[in-house]
Parts: sequence; C-alpha cells; structure tokens
Amino acid sequence: AALVAAAEDTAAMEKDGKTAALKAKFRLIDKNGDNKLDFPEFIEMLEPFGLDRTSAKVLFKQVDLSGDGRIDFDEFVDFIYSRTYRDLRRTSSPNDRHSRLSAANAVSTKSENEELWAACKKVFQTYQGSDERFEGKDFRKLCTDCTLFDRRFTKNDVDLVFAKYKPRGKHVIEFPEFQNCLRAVAKKKDVATAVVQAAIAGRESVGVDKG
Repeated sequence: AALVAAAEDTAAMEKDGKTAALKAKFRLIDKNGDNKLDFPEFIEMLEPFGLDRTSAKVLFKQVDLSGDGRIDFDEFVDFIYSRTYRDLRRTSSPNDRHSRLSAANAVSTKSENEELWAACKKVFQTYQGSDERFEGKDFRKLCTDCTLFDRRFTKNDVDLVFAKYKPRGKHVIEFPEFQNCLRAVAKKKDVATAVVQAAIAGRESVGVDKG
C-alpha cells in the first residue's frame, strides 16, 4: 500500500510539473495577459513550423473548440497533446525537412491524421457530383473553396498534382489517388498533411461553394 501511495504521489508531482510548464509556456505566448490566445498570438506560436496564414486559420478553428475566436488554457493543452501538434513538430525538424527534400517524388503518410480521412472521403464524394466522377476541375474547385492556394501551392500546381496521381489514360481519380493528391499538396505547401486534411474536412458541413 505504501508503494502504491508513493507511486501515486510521484505521478501527481509529474503531472503538476507538466501543468506548471504548460502554464508558463501559455503565459509566454499570451502577450496581452488576458488568459486567452487570439489568432495573432496563435500564429506567432506556429511560426517555427512554417505554416502559411490560411493553414494556420484552419488549425486555429480546429483548436478553438468553444468557437469563441480565442483559445483558452484547456484548449491549448489539448492541442499540445494532439497528434496534429506532434506531426507539426516532426515535419518541421531539420532532419525531416532534409529527408523530404531528398525524396522529392515521394508522398509521406507520416504527418496525416487517420481520423480525418472519413470526413475527407465524404467531401470527395460531394465534389464528385451526381455523375460520381472526380475530375481535374473538381480538384481545382475544391482547392479554391478550401483556400489552399498560396505562394508555395499555386493554381498552376493543382493540375500538375492531379495529373501526377491520376491513372494513366484516365481523366478521373478515386479516393486513394485523392489521398495522394492531398499529401502532395501538403508537401508542396511544406505543412503537415493533417493541416490540409483539416481544410478539406471543414467542407463536409458546407458543401460545394456555388459562388
């Protein structure tokens, strides 16, 4: 019983230590001291990961579970322990960056969120339309609706990515090829695949932009 109590005390101390460290980190990011992180503070925290502003906005909405436009400490902790944050840290490391550059034609599955693929598939099916054909124009429209274009991934790139992963002799792709396209987009943008997945998944409740 004494050993169990000692182990519980040690675990509690470790948890308290981690919480204190996270609180200290949170205070450093919270420049205005209001105990909340607004978007400018959040994007400054993500600066080492090289995320563009659009991808950061998608991620901010994902982390802001309450939807009040600010991130509180609990939401911050959830994000720090999330798979997405781990993926961001891994894909921004110098060694991994070098590996990605040396494997220019490969698509990685290491930085994706497996749970987001289900929502991405539903969006893929929505953009297929009634003819159930996902063509290059559908991929371009989806990238436009999700505001994925930036200086790294341009409208000129979208057709190249689609052409690279569509089967030879065909003009449409199925979901496995779509997954590879999203991985390639993430690689082009130099962000974790999970960030692109989140942008695509965000269209599930919105559908195709008719504008």
